Amino acid sequence: MVNGMQLFDMHSHILPGIDDGAKTVEDSLELLFCLKNQGVTNVCLTPHFYTNEISLEDFIAERAEKFEKFKPHIPEQRFMLQSIFSTMKISKV
Repeated sequence: MVNGMQLFDMHSHILPGIDDGAKTVEDSLELLFCLKNQGVTNVCLTPHFYTNEISLEDFIAERAEKFEKFKPHIPEQRFMLQSIFSTMKISKV
């Protein structure tokens, strides 16, 4: 929090192993710590969704699976960030 304001990172590729972003849980945690140290309080995980590569249903299922596997590794919310949201970036090709 900076000057009493919450800071949001609305575009990140922190969710491990789903796109060209973080490859491992360790990579993801390092990125979260960097954001926290910069004052970010809320993060939106926005992996790429390419409409020509995977169906929306399959992408949502994969993203949910990756997020559920990642959640146990996220340090306690009170220590890290206030909120982590699972979202997506849509790339229509």
